[in-house]
Amino acid sequence: MADTGWLDRAEEELTRATRDSDAGDIDAAVQHSCQAVECALKAIIVSEKRSLPPEVDDHDYQSLQSHANAHLSAHEDIIAELTGVHERVVSPDMPDHEIEDSERLIADITPVVEYAESYVTP
Repeated sequence: MADTGWLDRAEEELTRATRDSDAGDIDAAVQHSCQAVECALKAIIVSEKRSLPPEVDDHDYQSLQSHANAHLSAHEDIIAELTGVHERVVSPDMPDHEIEDSERLIADITPVVEYAESYVTP
């Protein structure tokens, strides 16, 4: 049986992102969207390797994608877009992110979480 801790967290973050987007809180929606993708990628990595490699950079989604041997090419654009966005949301020292359409973001990240669900769960 697969360890679904990261997957559960990805699903929770997607739910939070959707709720925040519906409430018009773009920054919170972006932050939770980033977390959802990060957790989905970690779920895939852990399902393959049983643990996260020490060299994994938590918020570099392209690095996480490279450690996941899954076929994520269909999601490369959104993963590349979110690389670096997380720090812009949580750090007051960074310039603001440029994401203005949180509904589009939710639509783009949902398939990443769904892919992780299909990949991780037997």
